[in-house]
This record gives sequence, C-alpha cells and structure tokens, in this order.
Amino acid sequence: MNGEKKNIKLKNFEGNLINGQLVLLEESLDNEELVLIELIIEGSNKMSHQGANFFHALQLLREQLETEQLQILCNGCS
Repeated sequence: MNGEKKNIKLKNFEGNLINGQLVLLEESLDNEELVLIELIIEGSNKMSHQGANFFHALQLLREQLETEQLQILCNGCS
C-alpha cells in the first residue's frame, strides 16, 4: 500500500506511549471517491477508516481508538 506515511505516538489509558504509523491514501482501495487512513500500531493489529476527506476518516479512527482506550498524540486530535 503506497501513500504518505507519518510516524505517530499513541497513549493508552495508563499513560504509556505506543509507536504507530499512519498511512494516508488519496483514494480508498474500495472506493476511489473516498480517502483512506490506515493505522499500524506497534505490536498490534492494523485498523483503517475511509471517509469523504482525511478529517472525517481521522474522526472515525479516533472514535474506534477511544473504545480501545487509546488516544493519538498529534495536532488536531482534540
């Protein structure tokens, strides 16, 4: 999967930092009208969300992360 890659940090509910990588794709593999964000968490599974734009896809990703008691530590995450 080719796309822009950003190394990020996540924080769990205990305050531990976790390394992650976001992959940003201008076209989703399922629907070229949507963008795709894939999150690869060190030592864990991948998760991805698509949306009309990156803001919407990131919002959906953050909602999923919150259910797993994780938070992205980056500008624009709050």
